[in-house]
Amino acid sequence: MFLLTVGSTSEASNLGWRANDYPFEKLPPKAQKLLKTLPHRAIDLETVIKSGMAKSDSFQSLIAAKAAIQANEWMAQGAIDTTFFASANYVDDRHEPMSSFAASNQQNRSFALGLMKGFSTGTRLTSQLSLGEFSYELPTGLGIPSPGTQSSGEFSIALSQDLWRNSFGQSTSRKLRAGAFMSAANDFAVTDQMENWFLQLSEVFYGAWLSQSQARAARSSVTRSERLAEITRIKLKRGTAERPDLLQVEANLASAKVNLQNAEKRVDDVWRKLVVTLKFPLEWLNISGMKVPVAIYPIPRQTFATCGKPGQISPPPAANSLTNKHQQMALAAKNSLEASQSEMSPELSLELKASGNSIDSESGTALNESIQGTHPQISALLKFSVPLSNSLAKGQALNAYKEQRQAEALASMEQSNLQIDWVNACANLFRAQSASSELKKAYLMQNERGQLEEKRFRNGRITAPLVIRAEEEATGAELIWLQSEVDLRKAAWQVKKLKGEIETYMTQLASTSNSSNK
Repeated sequence: MFLLTVGSTSEASNLGWRANDYPFEKLPPKAQKLLKTLPHRAIDLETVIKSGMAKSDSFQSLIAAKAAIQANEWMAQGAIDTTFFASANYVDDRHEPMSSFAASNQQNRSFALGLMKGFSTGTRLTSQLSLGEFSYELPTGLGIPSPGTQSSGEFSIALSQDLWRNSFGQSTSRKLRAGAFMSAANDFAVTDQMENWFLQLSEVFYGAWLSQSQARAARSSVTRSERLAEITRIKLKRGTAERPDLLQVEANLASAKVNLQNAEKRVDDVWRKLVVTLKFPLEWLNISGMKVPVAIYPIPRQTFATCGKPGQISPPPAANSLTNKHQQMALAAKNSLEASQSEMSPELSLELKASGNSIDSESGTALNESIQGTHPQISALLKFSVPLSNSLAKGQALNAYKEQRQAEALASMEQSNLQIDWVNACANLFRAQSASSELKKAYLMQNERGQLEEKRFRNGRITAPLVIRAEEEATGAELIWLQSEVDLRKAAWQVKKLKGEIETYMTQLASTSNSSNK
């Protein structure tokens, strides 16, 4: 049973839809329970998309991809991460002294901890605190007693600044920006994949509706063929028809029944695919797809208004998920190239270090004096290095240049494609709208013609082949019109995708699902 709401209830009746074809009460209990929660007690596109977003494996894989969109940004942040480090050391040295004046039986126990932090300015700050105990024995011939166990402490702060290759963080900041742009590109890429997933699942849904509608048309054809066969038998008994007429209508009836069986099989095949894909209860597999109501709804007028008018198509949107993806990738590649070019420069860095230490018999005193800088030390280190061939940096820069040019070309191409696709999609929408309207008229006329031809045959004014032909053409016109209704809705969703409205629609569905689950 299908419900086509493209206009009014009477229009659905014109298609042969009747609510009592498959009474709701005869459906399985779980089917009734689900359908009671749905508009019109039917499965529609909203139901299918909601179920797919909640349960389908294909959408869950996209959710997993969505969770990893910031991977590039986090990896770029690694250069400025704060690092905590700690170490412990124990030495028990009982080697033979090198001379009679050297200390022996040396023991050392120490531990250290510190923090290291990078900044986007190319600066690195390191602080470390260490504390330990040591002891040793002096030769007895020196006449100096061994000092016993002593405590030592040291606290240091070191500041390192890149002055050339990463001057003021020009390389680091560009890598950070590249990571952020790439994460944004990943986000748009997943959005585009979700929109394509929506279109693919909607195509399965419309295929289910179409196959069900085609089966109903085939059933109507069987009914007409049975009626024609009965009329022919009566006419044969009266002598107003001949046996060849009966043979032809009987053969036509047999073909119509086979077509109906094939059509109902296609309905069940599509229905089972929906059940498995959307993870409906497995007992739904045993329900005939013909007994499950499927509904499609009118296309909002705003969709047509978005495209303007036939012959006066409105300007395309400035961007969508696909163009945004490539634009962000181009920006990421641009910053990666600039960072690679900076890496080709020589390395010149300045490191300043200030530290204080203390040695005392009391560990607390040693620790306090080292932190207070009672015994300070200041040092400066200027370091310069340059690779003579710079092969690695050159190779990285060439790859970055290639990626930038490719990304910019793709971004420009997708922007041009958006303009072309928009015009084509809107033109296709208007064409599909006109075709659907005209094909509906053609079907209604062919249907009326079939009824009139049957009446003429009943009155003996025409032969059976003419009636059969009229009935076949009426069925064919109905199938073509039903296909045009599906094509019209596919065209509308394609326009919505280019406009970026599918993402908004899916977000709304997700929010309503979350609200209903609370």
